[in-house]
Amino acid sequence: MPEVDYVILCDYARIENGVAFISAAGINRFMISDLGQTQQFTIVLSVSLSKWECDQPHQLQIVGADADGSAIFRADGVIKTAWDEALPAGWRKSLILPFRIGKKFTSYGLYTIDVLIGGDIKANLQFQVQLPVARPDGE
Repeated sequence: MPEVDYVILCDYARIENGVAFISAAGINRFMISDLGQTQQFTIVLSVSLSKWECDQPHQLQIVGADADGSAIFRADGVIKTAWDEALPAGWRKSLILPFRIGKKFTSYGLYTIDVLIGGDIKANLQFQVQLPVARPDGE
């Protein structure tokens, strides 16, 4: 089964020649004063496959949920890539996949993002949506 090497919540990412260029990586909290505004963020996922897992489809799901476990967004897809014969024996082929999400959060609190491959949870992120704290100087 393909493995998730890492999953990162960030502001923005682009992938060039197998390298992820990531802005504001490692977000674990959104400070939102107006829940009516759409929040834009990116989920970067690195998946690795063995030689025998390449050239066949693998179901991918990314599911965001609120503290009650209710799904608030979902992305479904298929991972399929050709094996690279230049890789040494025993190595895994890596894919870096960015998912751009636009979401209006309806409440403050705790949220999770699950990454599933073939129906099995392979990774989980947690983050919070909070009201910004007023600064003592009033700004």
